[in-house]
Amino acid sequence: MKMPLQPESSSLRTIGIDIGGTHIRSIISDGLNIGQVNIEKTPNTYDVLLSTLRRIIESGKSTGELSSVGLGLPGRTDPEKPIWIPKLPFLNQSPLMIDLEKLTHLPTTLINDAQAALVGEVNFGAAKGCRNVVLVTLGTGIGGGVMIDGKIYLGHNGTAGSFGWLLAPVRVFPNPEHGPWERWASGNSLLNASRDLGLSVSELIEQANESPESQAGGVLTDFASRIGKGLGSLASIFDPQIVVVSGGLVNSWSLLRNGVQDGFNSTASPSVRNTPIKVAILGSDAGAVGASVTSRNYFNTNN
Repeated sequence: MKMPLQPESSSLRTIGIDIGGTHIRSIISDGLNIGQVNIEKTPNTYDVLLSTLRRIIESGKSTGELSSVGLGLPGRTDPEKPIWIPKLPFLNQSPLMIDLEKLTHLPTTLINDAQAALVGEVNFGAAKGCRNVVLVTLGTGIGGGVMIDGKIYLGHNGTAGSFGWLLAPVRVFPNPEHGPWERWASGNSLLNASRDLGLSVSELIEQANESPESQAGGVLTDFASRIGKGLGSLASIFDPQIVVVSGGLVNSWSLLRNGVQDGFNSTASPSVRNTPIKVAILGSDAGAVGASVTSRNYFNTNN
């Protein structure tokens, strides 16, 4: 579906709800302005989650009319239902959309959380106004989304943006659950490297900050380069206007930036080496914002 570069304001308000493995974030938008984010814990059963979502939406209605609902989920989705949500397996193949629409009487859209974050950053964040964007989420795993000519690219199975499966120099296992780049350059990879030095991740980062020439500094520089090499490959494939990075690892971006850029330059084709790499502005709220924009644009376009 096509996402607006500059959403039009109107009296119609939409609510975006980002359902994470541990927390639910919700936010209301009128197209040009976004409200305050609401955060609460994610229930661990289907019925309680459905009840929680209904309560969040009804609370939003109490402050003014809502036109539609957008849901973001951490896994594979299609427009009709969740397909594979590893952090919330009770949602797999569930009739979440149908059940929620029956309870709230509001039309609802469903989108992958990383793709929702991309929509949020294009409309209100680091990639505002851009039509060709790659967003990469860097946390315990690696994922992301792609926008081409103003449209989110979903792919045949709806899983485009599974960047953790990029080729990387790690041992290959049969039928792996985690891709090569994810095993090489995610937060879990940094955790393992820290443990090899007898340190926690925070201790490694602290030592690297105090002494860049230390062993910890060398480990962090190498890790940053691994991230950059993957980003360079993605930039060469998609030729975006901008690469946006989000997720927990960007909290240490000031220490990672130079190593990431060096790695990026080593794998990016000459024509894309000047592509800017920017940290996401909306942070953890990007998914909820993007879900709201997705819902608003979809129903405004299809009504």
